[in-house]
Amino acid sequence: MRWPEELPVAKPRSWLRQGFWRLAQLVIGLLTVGAVARLVAHDAVLPLVWINSFTLYFYLPAYPILLLALTASRRWLAIASVGVIVCHGIWVAPDFIPRRSGSAAEASGNPKLRAMSANVISRDSYPLLIDQIHKISPDVLLLQELTHSWRDALETSDLPARYPYWKMLTREGSYGIALLSRYPLADAEIIQVNVVSLIRATVSLEGASLRMYHVHGPSPRFFHSLPAAEAYWAEVARLVAQESGPTAVVGDFNVTQHARWYANLIDQGLHSAHRDCGRGYAVTWPNGTWPIVPPIRIDHALLSAEVECVSIRELPDQLSDHRPLVMELRVLTPSNEAESL
Repeated sequence: MRWPEELPVAKPRSWLRQGFWRLAQLVIGLLTVGAVARLVAHDAVLPLVWINSFTLYFYLPAYPILLLALTASRRWLAIASVGVIVCHGIWVAPDFIPRRSGSAAEASGNPKLRAMSANVISRDSYPLLIDQIHKISPDVLLLQELTHSWRDALETSDLPARYPYWKMLTREGSYGIALLSRYPLADAEIIQVNVVSLIRATVSLEGASLRMYHVHGPSPRFFHSLPAAEAYWAEVARLVAQESGPTAVVGDFNVTQHARWYANLIDQGLHSAHRDCGRGYAVTWPNGTWPIVPPIRIDHALLSAEVECVSIRELPDQLSDHRPLVMELRVLTPSNEAESL
C-alpha cells in the first residue's frame, strides 16, 4: 500500500513582513488618492493645497515601493506605484527642463531691467537689507511685509535719492507692500482685494515700457484663508488678462508652481523666469527658519511673451524666511520677440 506523499507545509510569513506590505499598500493608496484628487479637484480644499505645495516630496515614497514590489513580484502594487510615479514625473519634470536659453536677443539693443524682490518680514534687519540693496543696485525694488518702522528706516536712508519713484502701503503685520524705481512710474496704483493688496504700475524704460504687477498673495495656511486666496488670484488673473504688452508679475505668491492659481496665470500666456533660465528647481522658503519643512519656491516672476529673463537667482541671506530674488529682464521689441521664442 502506497501512502500519499506529504504536502509541503507553507512557512507562515512573519508579522513584520505582512505589516510592511500592508503599510506599503496603504501609502500607495494615499498617494493614489492625492494624485487623483489633483487631477479632478486641483486645490479644491485646503489639504489638497498643502499636498500640492509639496508635490516634489509628497510622492517620493512611490519610488522605493515600486522597486520592492518588483523584487517581490507584487504586480498590483507595482502597477499602482508606476501610476503615481508617472503623475509625479509629469508634474515635476518641467522644473528641470529650461524653457528657452534667454540669449537670442543679447545684442539686439532691447532695454534691460534689474529687479529685486524681497520679503522683509517684520524683523529689525534694516541696515543689512539696505546694504544688500546697495550691493545689488536693482533698477526696481519690490518689498513685501513692509511695516511702518521699515518705511521709516527706508526714508531715513539714502534710498529715496536712489529711487525717486515710489508706491507704498505700510501695515503692521504681513501685508505691507512697496515698489521703488529708478525709472518713472506711470499709472501706479495700489489695488485692494479685501485686506490684501497688490501694486500695478508701468515702468518707463528707455525706448520701452514694462507693465509690472507686484503681488503678495494670502498665505493658504488656514481654512479661513482659502477664500481670500481665491479672491486675490481671481482678481490678479482678471487684471493680467486685460494686458496686451510687456508684463511681469513678481513677488511673494505664497503658493508654489504646483498651485491652481499659478497654473491659471500660466494658461494666460505667462511663463516662469525660473524655468526660462533653467532654475525651475530653485527654492525660496522657509530659508532655514523651519528645519522640519522641506524647501519650496513661493516667490516667483512670471513674464509675458514680450519679456525675456536673462538671469535669475536667489540670495542666500537669512534676513527673512524668504530668499530674495534678483533678476535681469529684457523687454523685447516686436522685431525680436519671435526671434527669442
